[in-house]
Amino acid sequence: MVGGAVRLLHRLAAPGSFDMDGGADLAEGKMAAAPAQLITNLTTSGLVGPLVREIRLGQFASLGPSLQLLMELVRRDSSEGQEVAREAVGAGALSLCAQLLFKGSSDAHAHGACCNLVLYIAAHRRASKRQMGSGTPAVDKGRNIGVDGSDGSGSGSGSKDDAQADEDADADADGVNGEGSENAAEMVCARSEEGRMALAGEMLKIMRQTDLADLHNSVLEACRDVAPSRPAAEALVEAGIVRHLAVVLSVNTTKTSAEDSDGVSATAWILQSQRSAAALVALLALQGNLRERLVSEGALAGLASALRVHSGRPGIMAQVRITAAAALVPLLGEDQRYLRLAVASGVLEPLLDMLSSSLAQEATVAARVLRLLAREDIVAEALGKLGITL
Repeated sequence: MVGGAVRLLHRLAAPGSFDMDGGADLAEGKMAAAPAQLITNLTTSGLVGPLVREIRLGQFASLGPSLQLLMELVRRDSSEGQEVAREAVGAGALSLCAQLLFKGSSDAHAHGACCNLVLYIAAHRRASKRQMGSGTPAVDKGRNIGVDGSDGSGSGSGSKDDAQADEDADADADGVNGEGSENAAEMVCARSEEGRMALAGEMLKIMRQTDLADLHNSVLEACRDVAPSRPAAEALVEAGIVRHLAVVLSVNTTKTSAEDSDGVSATAWILQSQRSAAALVALLALQGNLRERLVSEGALAGLASALRVHSGRPGIMAQVRITAAAALVPLLGEDQRYLRLAVASGVLEPLLDMLSSSLAQEATVAARVLRLLAREDIVAEALGKLGITL
C-alpha cells in the first residue's frame, strides 16, 4: 500500500506529468505547473522525515519508490540553502544510501536514486552563503599526522594526503552538475570494487571540502555506519580516510574562548566529529588487515592526542576520550606490535587519570586498555610501582 502511494506521488511530482499540446490554454498551463506546486506542498507538509523512516524499514515494495520520490524532492527544491537535502541527510538518508550502495542493493530504482543522492550532496558540499549557527570546519586539510604524533609525510600504499585530494577534487568540481558528472555517476553506481572505491572517494571529498559542519558530521556518521562491512572498510581506508580521521582527532578543542561564539560553535561540531572518528577507527581496526595502515597513517597518534587533550574534562569531551580509549582495544588487542608506540604517543597518563574516574564506564575502559598495555614490561613495572592492580 505504501509503495503504491509513493509511486503515485512520484509520478504526479515528476516533470511532464501534465502534458500540453501546441494549443495549450491558460488552464492547461496551470495544470503543467501542478507538479511544482505538489513538490512544494509535499516538502512543507513534512514528508521528508516519514520518507526516510520508510526507507529505513527496507521494505522491498516501498524502498525504490520512496528513494525516487525523496530524490525528486531534493532535486527540485528551490530553497537557497538546499533545505530539503539537508533535512534528508540529517534524518539519515545519506547513511542509508551509503549502506545500500556498498552492499550493492538488488533494487535498481533504489540503487539509482541513492547514486544520485550521493552525487547531488557531493556537488552541493559547499554553502553558497555562511549558514547561521552551522560553524565552519576548521580542520587543517594539508596536515599529515605521523605515527609518532608529529607532522610527517609518511603515507600508506595507495592513499593520498588531504591537500593532494583537495587539488584533485577541485579540478573536477566545475564539471559536476546537480547529480554529478556522467563519469562520476557511472563509477559510483557500479556494483563492483571500483564502484565502492568511487563511493568512498566521493564521501571523503565531501568531508574534506564542505563548509557545512552538519554535513561533515553526517557523512562521517555514514562512514561509521558502513564500516562493519569489510569491503566498505577496505574501500574507505584505500580512499584515504585514515589521515582525515587523524587530523580530526588531533584538533585541540580546548583553545576556544567562551566569548567567541563562532569558536564555540566550531568546537561543538569538532567534538561530535571526534567522537564519530574514534568510533570509526575502532570499527576499521576490527579488520586485522587494516591495522597496520591505521597506525602508519596516524590513527593511533590521533587517538592518543584526543586522550591527552580531553583528559579530565567534562561533558562531551569525556565521551570523546572514552570512545578514543575504547578504540585502542581493537587496535592494540591481538598482538604487541604497537604497545610501545602507544606508550610513546602519550596514552599512559590520561588512561591512569581515567582509571580513577567516578564514571564507571570511563574507569572500566581505561582498565581494559591498561591491561593490554601491561603486556609491555615497562608498563607492567610502572603500574607495579604505583601499586595499581588491574
